[in-house]
Amino acid sequence: MTFITDVYLSEILKKDVINQYGRTIGRLWDLVIVPGTKFPKVTTLIIKNKKQFFELKVEHLNLFNRFVITAHATEEEYRPYIYNGSDILISKDILDKQILDVNGAKVVRVNDLKLGDVDGNICILGIDVGLNGILRRIDGGRMLQNAMMLFNKPIKENIVGWNYLQTIDPDLRNLTLNIARKQLGKLHPSDLAQILTEIHPEQGTEILSSVDEELAGEALHEVSSEVREKLLKELDKETISDILEEMPPDEAADILGDMPEET
Repeated sequence: MTFITDVYLSEILKKDVINQYGRTIGRLWDLVIVPGTKFPKVTTLIIKNKKQFFELKVEHLNLFNRFVITAHATEEEYRPYIYNGSDILISKDILDKQILDVNGAKVVRVNDLKLGDVDGNICILGIDVGLNGILRRIDGGRMLQNAMMLFNKPIKENIVGWNYLQTIDPDLRNLTLNIARKQLGKLHPSDLAQILTEIHPEQGTEILSSVDEELAGEALHEVSSEVREKLLKELDKETISDILEEMPPDEAADILGDMPEET
């Protein structure tokens, strides 16, 4: 049985993992997660020892908190870890990534993640998109937090529960905040254009495919020619054709002008 307490990712990354004999196995490098019914579940710890990476299944953990991580496992149960591309890693794939806030028509960044116990499993409970998430990760950040508390001006927490997060693709790598496809359709074209400007073109094309062609066309016309060119490279010709059909001729001409002559 693992004793789990709520913890932030920044508090445990690079923390020593201790075995049953009190010896350091290595440092926690990342955590592998899988989508769960309500919360993503941690299945594996990735531990770095010098230049080698090992994996340890969570069932071998004894304690998991901000102060200590301990495990009870034989040497055979510390297997070499090789990244296969399909693993979803918390630090690599989610930390510092951009999150689309449709209600606020803006993009925010994942500054930290909150982990905790859900039915005996280590799960992601939420993400920190506020200043505290940054301060936990920098030298002197804790001192500043304490100073603000001393002056009775604590920095406001800005934790978004995982239940408010959804994805616009099958895995967990492209997250969106408070999003439903019908909500996307209610955005003003200029707001959608601003979002398209701030995110990766691959995410932008997924969003454009989620709204009707008229809104997609208006948003494309609002973005800069540089952003539009990147988006058009990612969109398939059939989608572009459908969007152009719903646009006023002058705006469609502007978009056609940004495309290669052959296309």
